[in-house]
Amino acid sequence: MGATGVTRRVRDTDRDWEKIAKECPYWGVLSADEFKGSNLSEPARRKFFASGEAYVSNLLGFVERHFGLVPLEKLLDFGCGVGRLVIPFAAHARKVVGVDAAPTMLERCHDNIQMLRINNVSLILGDDDLTNVTGPFDFINSTIVLQHIPPTRGLHLLEKLLTLLSPGGIFAVQMTYGRARRFLEHERPRARFYRRSGSALIDLLESEHQPAEGTITMYDYDLNEIMALFSQHAGSPLMVLPTCDDDHLGAQFIGRRALST
Repeated sequence: MGATGVTRRVRDTDRDWEKIAKECPYWGVLSADEFKGSNLSEPARRKFFASGEAYVSNLLGFVERHFGLVPLEKLLDFGCGVGRLVIPFAAHARKVVGVDAAPTMLERCHDNIQMLRINNVSLILGDDDLTNVTGPFDFINSTIVLQHIPPTRGLHLLEKLLTLLSPGGIFAVQMTYGRARRFLEHERPRARFYRRSGSALIDLLESEHQPAEGTITMYDYDLNEIMALFSQHAGSPLMVLPTCDDDHLGAQFIGRRALST
């Protein structure tokens, strides 16, 4: 609550992503101009899905080097979008489950899977409690997804994901924790004034401004909260790989679910 008593409501990002899925589903996943529009040219399409193949190959190679071979009987990709990662994961796992909050994203993903005649992928519409998702899973992945979900919801979802893992199962989860100063311009409509308190900027006279529906919003997570959550569910070691996407600082956490909690 700001100095004016304005209570900023938690944004319904699921509605944003349904609009994005209808208008620019591929650009919503990888925000490069060549991926704009509801459909891609064939060269852009190949480049888009090649990026997913590279990610999956690098991730599974890293996991094998540091954690050994993982039996990929059942794998979950949270925030699967149009299937950029689900499709290459399907070549490595016996069964893959893709979860997304936007029905139109799942429709696009289904079309892409059908085009390639992939038959070991199930798609599920997700909610904040992952009600329709049944574990356990050997491997859970989520990348460039939680950064678009408000942390109050995202931390709850992360804990739900971790409880869906088999003991000893692998998770690979990426989220952001900071961004470059140039993004302060996007914060301008939030309040009329601000004050500095040490290294913190505090809004004064907050507004009720909300970006237009379909805006891609970014959220920064508190690394202390994340590590506290992992301390309750993760075993050792916990690998942390730095990420920096368009000047958004993040980290990919790779580890095992503890054998006992």
